[in-house]
Amino acid sequence: MELLSGVRNGVLSEYVYANSSVNGKQYYLSLLDWDIKNTFYTGLGVKWQYKNFSISGQYKGFFKNSNSGILEDSDWLQDKYYGTGNTGVKTNFSFHDCTVNTGSIFNLETKYEFKIQPFFSILPIIGFSYENFSLSASNGKIYYGNDKYNTPSGAAGFLGNYHAYNDTGHNTVASLSGKMIDLKRKDYYTWLGVQFKFNTLDERWIFSLSVYGSPFTYLDSIDDHIDRKVEFNDIGAAIFYAWKGESFVIFRADNNFSFKFSVDALYTGEIQGLDFSRNYSSNPNAEFKKTGTTTGSSSRYFDIQLSVICTF
Repeated sequence: MELLSGVRNGVLSEYVYANSSVNGKQYYLSLLDWDIKNTFYTGLGVKWQYKNFSISGQYKGFFKNSNSGILEDSDWLQDKYYGTGNTGVKTNFSFHDCTVNTGSIFNLETKYEFKIQPFFSILPIIGFSYENFSLSASNGKIYYGNDKYNTPSGAAGFLGNYHAYNDTGHNTVASLSGKMIDLKRKDYYTWLGVQFKFNTLDERWIFSLSVYGSPFTYLDSIDDHIDRKVEFNDIGAAIFYAWKGESFVIFRADNNFSFKFSVDALYTGEIQGLDFSRNYSSNPNAEFKKTGTTTGSSSRYFDIQLSVICTF
């Protein structure tokens, strides 16, 4: 049994894509980056082993973190509204205080150890992991690029989305208060990997490096734009678009207790998929409908963890 605690730093990203009105090339229409900074977790791991074969499971539960960084929300809307073909102008930008409300992770792995030398082993790995996070964004500041005629935000006929968000004299800046956006994110990963394990001959010290690729990844995001009363559900799946690495050191104090220090990192590429939305301003029970917009999601994190392992 493994009693563990650690800290995560990472980013959950959401993308909206469009195609240039001039050359049809895909570009970012919108990008949201949600920080998960210095967010602590605790958990439990269990392992069953028979000869060279083992099965292990692990749970991590995250503490609420009201200071997990910021949400950055960016839009590139000039081409969409004006058909200029200029897709590189960031027309809107906002930032908000980010809170991790809840988070949980389940990992399951099977391994088989091939003992190459008394001090070196190679272990093929088959695994699965599920990650579930709830985040909120509140307060902050928003920068709007004014329209082609420099009409300020709030004025009659305001279209905006032409000038750059930071073009002083051609932008509008406003402060925001209250909750703005909620995010519910679920990530599903299957894993194939290999572990390289080194140990001293008395096996008091164990050093390990593992690398993983995901044969199939499925990401499901629901973000609720509270001020607009609109929810978006983005789903996507991909083959070998996620990669993970883990390294650890174990010191065996005796036959029953060990101490473990580990670091692991994950990178998920932009997994594109389908978008569904619902407007609940007049009907709280409105159903999601497919929009036809191409959306995407990705994840990146780095964990540092300490554990105590009890062997029975």
